[in-house]
Amino acid sequence: MVDNVSMYIYRASQTAGMHSSVGFISYSDWCKKVNHLAAKYRKSDAENWLLFDIDSYQFSLQFFAMLVAGKNVFLPPNQQPETIKQLEKLVDANSSDIFDSSMNLIITENESAEFAINKQQQVTIFTSGSSGQPKLIVKHVWQLLNEINELQQLWGEEVDEQITLSFVSHQHIYGLLFRLMWPVLSHRDLVVEQFEYPEHLVAKALEFNRSICIVGSPAHFTRLVGNNVLADLNDSLGLIFSSGGNLPTDKAVALNHELSVNIVEVFGSSETGGIGWRQQAEPHCTQWQPFSTVKVSYDTKSQQLKIKSNYLQDVDSWYLCDDRIDLDENGKFNLLGRIDRIVKIEEKRLSLDEMEQQLSAHTFVKNVFVTLLQNTRVQVVAAVELSELGQEKLALDGKLAINNQLKSHLTQTFERVTLPKKWRYVDTLPYNAQGKLIKSEVEEMFNHGN
Repeated sequence: MVDNVSMYIYRASQTAGMHSSVGFISYSDWCKKVNHLAAKYRKSDAENWLLFDIDSYQFSLQFFAMLVAGKNVFLPPNQQPETIKQLEKLVDANSSDIFDSSMNLIITENESAEFAINKQQQVTIFTSGSSGQPKLIVKHVWQLLNEINELQQLWGEEVDEQITLSFVSHQHIYGLLFRLMWPVLSHRDLVVEQFEYPEHLVAKALEFNRSICIVGSPAHFTRLVGNNVLADLNDSLGLIFSSGGNLPTDKAVALNHELSVNIVEVFGSSETGGIGWRQQAEPHCTQWQPFSTVKVSYDTKSQQLKIKSNYLQDVDSWYLCDDRIDLDENGKFNLLGRIDRIVKIEEKRLSLDEMEQQLSAHTFVKNVFVTLLQNTRVQVVAAVELSELGQEKLALDGKLAINNQLKSHLTQTFERVTLPKKWRYVDTLPYNAQGKLIKSEVEEMFNHGN
């Protein structure tokens, strides 16, 4: 372990409009606090612990302390009372039983400035399945470490000199790995606050005379096109990571040119971990490069992606994913959409992903989500964020005119029977703290009206 590396700890003041100054803690002191807290966890017979803490600094102490103490960690996706109530049935104790966020962890010279964790300990995360219900996914620590080792081999030399700032939550696998575990285990400086708005991230980054690494999602980055406040950081921008969905090629190319930085997109899932990565510097750069520890193949009939990976519990068996791919002779691949996004309308096969792509190409459309409603009858529906041009058209000619123009655009590719039956035009589509679309909220938009 390294003693002279500092972690940058920043938390907003409780006073509206006021912020505390940046605080520092040396890596050795942070390790001592982890070990001090681990001793408290060891005194408990409880093995499985629920951990939710919006403060990344406090979360980091608890998370690593639990692993040092030989405990298994369960990470709920949010702290809603019903979520916690349901998940508490799966665990022996809640971190709040041990850790009070206001407690002062007193460290002494006797505390170790290093820590060791059992690679067999389990970290359980939750993600939404195709039904929208939380899906439980168990990871061993060794799986997470394998992934971190790959990230370090690919980008460690560059990112080790950078400060990490993030838009995404540590409660989910992407944020846990990229904004917390990887920086901590590679002794890298980081700002632990999660930023909701890019303006706030920029303001914080400007306090440091250092190169920065940004961790976010397509939802965060696509909104910057044409009004890119990150351009204020051009002189200090280092690596930018995006995951949680595909960054549209036109948006990626525009952002790369605006920022003079090629955004690194990471493709994977909570179940599989990372599968591949790409940098869309130009419109033709759409292929994904598998990580070196991931073998990629596909089912010849369905084109369904199959992988072998040392991020999976069973490293020797093929894992069938929900994505369809086109694989070239060099082992790189293009994504063709998800299996569960292929539906049948009036016996006509329809790719909802392809319909979204076609709508996104229209000058009226900034962002769109197409889904299937299955109430009294099956219907395709579309929720659309309009571009400035689209908003002007809506104000001038009304919703019906927009509906008709978008339908006309789609009939160039799709049969009329498959077109959306309902349209909603919204200021912004709803996303969670991880940059994931909240599909249930979109579906709720269509429960009333025509």
